[in-house]
Amino acid sequence: MREPREGRVKVLIDTTVWSLVLRRRNPDARLVQLVAQLEQRDAAYMIGPVRQELLTHLEPPERFRLLRDSIRSIRDLSLSSDDFEQAAALSTACRSRGIIASPTDFLIVAVARRESAAVLSLDRDFDYIRRVIAFRRMDT
Repeated sequence: MREPREGRVKVLIDTTVWSLVLRRRNPDARLVQLVAQLEQRDAAYMIGPVRQELLTHLEPPERFRLLRDSIRSIRDLSLSSDDFEQAAALSTACRSRGIIASPTDFLIVAVARRESAAVLSLDRDFDYIRRVIAFRRMDT
């Protein structure tokens, strides 16, 4: 797989965006265009847990296969034990300030920080996390 072109930011796209672009009968045109531009610039990324969330509960099986095949070209950012440990530490830091979010959200933030990537999400939990943890966020 190609790396982003020189000077391009990696954008780690959350399930909320992918779902509105790929799982809806009437996808959000603005988000479809934004994601297409990111893909065209080799900047669109996901992580395995986001891929799993996106593919979960799809029926009939043909719908699963179609979506699975359509997202195979989206690059995954690799995960390591350090990412999970960092996500847990970020979660603990936020929880101590009264902010709670999903483990996947904290994993996205940990990986985005490691990769100097921006996070693209519609999930407001990322706004709360940013009150405690610094990371790049891409506006929709």
